[in-house]
Amino acid sequence: MFRSALVGAPLSGRQGDDASHARLDAHLRGVVELIPYTYGGGPAARQAVAELSKIPELPYTTGGLACKRAALLFALHSEPELKAYFADEPFARELYERVLPFVVPRFLKHSCQSPEAFVQACVVLADMWEGEPLGNWGERGGDAR
Repeated sequence: MFRSALVGAPLSGRQGDDASHARLDAHLRGVVELIPYTYGGGPAARQAVAELSKIPELPYTTGGLACKRAALLFALHSEPELKAYFADEPFARELYERVLPFVVPRFLKHSCQSPEAFVQACVVLADMWEGEPLGNWGERGGDAR
């Protein structure tokens, strides 16, 4: 379920990919609802909710989908509650345990300038090199700084 929301339907079934778009938007709205629950109602949390609420409203263009997917991946990396929600999903677990700790610092280092490249790097590393160690540390996780 997480994988199809993140990458969409297979290329052979891309006509009217409404189901994966709806899942992606639902997950993003869930992240928006998570912010006040996790961080309270202070000014920073209210600002985050206001900004994150705009993301599900982005159009389903290449750029809009890249931004939505990048936001969901970053939330998966940053929010323990989201990791717990997707704990039973092998693809999501592969992302947050192994791939995101490697890719997110590089994405941030470049000021988040290429959300599509961020998403593609995550998907390729999770799909094509599943379970392979990334970076100069042990088999799972690590700090890429």
